[in-house]
Amino acid sequence: FIPVAPIRSSSREGGVPLSWSQQRLWFLDRLDAAAGAAYHISLAVRLTGPLDVAALRRALDGIVERHEVLRTRFVSQGGEVRQVADLAARFALLEDDLSGMTGAQGEARLAEVVAEEVAKPFVLARGPLIRGRLVRLDEQAHALLVTQHHIVSDGWSVGVLSDELRELYAAYRSGDEDPLAPLPIQYGDYAIWQREWLQGGRLEWQLAYWRDHLGGAPALLDLPADHARPAVQSYRGARHALTLGDELVRGLRDLSRHHGVTMFMTLLSAWAVLMTRLSGQEEVVIGTPVANRPRTELEGLIGFFVNTLPLRLAVDGDMSLASLLARTRAVTLAGYEHQDVPIEQVVEAMQPERSLAANPLFQT
Repeated sequence: FIPVAPIRSSSREGGVPLSWSQQRLWFLDRLDAAAGAAYHISLAVRLTGPLDVAALRRALDGIVERHEVLRTRFVSQGGEVRQVADLAARFALLEDDLSGMTGAQGEARLAEVVAEEVAKPFVLARGPLIRGRLVRLDEQAHALLVTQHHIVSDGWSVGVLSDELRELYAAYRSGDEDPLAPLPIQYGDYAIWQREWLQGGRLEWQLAYWRDHLGGAPALLDLPADHARPAVQSYRGARHALTLGDELVRGLRDLSRHHGVTMFMTLLSAWAVLMTRLSGQEEVVIGTPVANRPRTELEGLIGFFVNTLPLRLAVDGDMSLASLLARTRAVTLAGYEHQDVPIEQVVEAMQPERSLAANPLFQT
């Protein structure tokens, strides 16, 4: 057992180092400009009813003031990249008025505005790295678009932002003051803590697990019907939604409870079976995201915490379902136990053959 040091508020003199995850995205941004748009996080909501624009602007400004990472730029200082927060910054909100357009014309223009907003690049050294557009559709309908760069946010953070925006807007619209409790630490404090704590023996203990877990694993998932990989990733893709029926879902939950696993572990096992059968490989490495916020003081922060675990699963042709689920459970829990080490550190430790055509370690 390795005790975990507390995260404390730290000095900002000389800037703050990037967290390991931020360093990876900064490097990708410098390596390939097209990668930038692939790491935009977008939120779009329809607002119905009378809107107090002044209260909304004040609430958005309050969130930027509250979360230092949303006022942060990434600059080179003395040969190193540091994150530097501006002391005073407001939320960059543009306003559009489409109230003169009706029906299909208005919806088509709104779709164009959304596409423009999502694709517009960020400049990490200049900022801001969060922006928004408020689109007026008519007197009783607006659309609010918020876009952030992944280097300052993640999926969990979107929930934090939404909750705080709702609370602040309601308070300011009613003439009340800020109802949110002060944050004890900021993302920069976490980045400093991560760099200081996850090193030496602590880092090596976790890396040793991933070296053992991934040693000899297949480098690529060979799907015979897959599209030919381009020489360089294009970052173009699509999303396919699949709905499972109620009866099937109930059956999966009962099966999971019977074998002492979560629904996620059951579906992960099924995905591993499918991938091994399609590829003809006996084992596959599957990447799965984790929130990576095991400490309570991190739950209310906006920032880039999420990590990805490369889980290696072997599927023997004659193994029982019970054995497969037990194996998946063991692999998943072991991965969670060693989730502190960032995926980029795992890649560096494994030294896989690198290619701009495919993601290292896993492609599913």
